Amino acid sequence: MASKLVSRNVRAAVVVIVIAATAALIIERAGAETHTVGGASGWTNTLAPEFYTSWAANHTFKVGDILGNLQ
Repeated sequence: MASKLVSRNVRAAVVVIVIAATAALIIERAGAETHTVGGASGWTNTLAPEFYTSWAANHTFKVGDILGNLQ
C-alpha cells in the first residue's frame, strides 16, 4: 500500500514538472519583440513601397510587438 502511494506521488510530481516546464517555454515565446522597420535600411520615403511589403512578409508579428526606429 505504501509503495502505491509513493508511486502516485512520483507520477504526480513528474506531471507537475512537465506542466511547469511547458508553461515556462510558452511564456518565454510569448514575449514581445521590437522590430526595426526596414531593417538596416530603416524607414525612409526614398525606398520603393514593395521594399516594406517584402520586409514585413519576412517577419512574424505578435500582439505586443513594437515597431521601432520609425524616423
